[in-house]
Amino acid sequence: MRTFLFLLFSAFAALLVLSCSSDSNMPCITCPQLPPEYIGGSCKIEDYGEVPIGEQIWMKKNWGCYAKGSKCYGGDSINCNKYGRLYDWATATDTAKANRLCPAGWHLPTRSDWDKLVGFVENDSRCSDCAGYLLKAKEGWNDNSQEQSGNGIDKHDFMALPGGLDYFLEGDYGFWWSASEDNSKSGNAFSLYMVNYSDKSSFTSNKKASLLSVRCLKD
Repeated sequence: MRTFLFLLFSAFAALLVLSCSSDSNMPCITCPQLPPEYIGGSCKIEDYGEVPIGEQIWMKKNWGCYAKGSKCYGGDSINCNKYGRLYDWATATDTAKANRLCPAGWHLPTRSDWDKLVGFVENDSRCSDCAGYLLKAKEGWNDNSQEQSGNGIDKHDFMALPGGLDYFLEGDYGFWWSASEDNSKSGNAFSLYMVNYSDKSSFTSNKKASLLSVRCLKD
C-alpha cells in the first residue's frame, strides 16, 4: 500500500513539474510556486475597466497579462501591477488571432486610432498640443522642475502613467505601442509617447524588440 501511495505521489509531482515548465501564455494554477516572470499583472478583464472617450472605448489601465517574453519594469512585480507589463511589438500585435495579446473584443490600437483619441481630447478642450496634459494621471509622473509638475489632469479618466521602456525612463516617459509599422525604418513600429516636461503627446518610431506598454481599444 505504501509503495502504491509513493508511486501515486511521484506521478502527481512529475505532472506539476511538467505543467510548471510549460510555455503556455498563462501561469499554471496548480503549481506550488510560480516562476518569477509570471508574478505581477492581471489577466482578468474586470480588473481593468473601460472608459468611453469620444467614439472610442479604451481600457482604463495598461494591459498586464503575462505573455512569453513580457517583463515588469525593472524586474519588479509591483511595477506590473502599477504600469502593466511591457511587451515587444511582435507580442503586442494581434495578427495571430490564436495568440492575440489584447483579449477577445479588444485590439491593439493603430496609429490612426491614437490620432483619433488625441484629436478628440484636444478638440473637446479647445487646445492644441495638450493631449498629454489632458490624459496623464494626476500623480505618478516625476516633477520636471521646482516650478512645474509632470502630472496631468486626467480629464477623461485615461490615467496615462510613465512606465518607461525596457528598463529605462520610468517616471519620466510613457510609451504605448501602435499596431502600425514604420515602413521607412525596417524593424520599427510607431508608438505614442508622453513625457514629464511637456503637455504634448507625440509619435516616435521604436525598434520592435523594445519593451513598451500596451493599452487595449474596444473593437
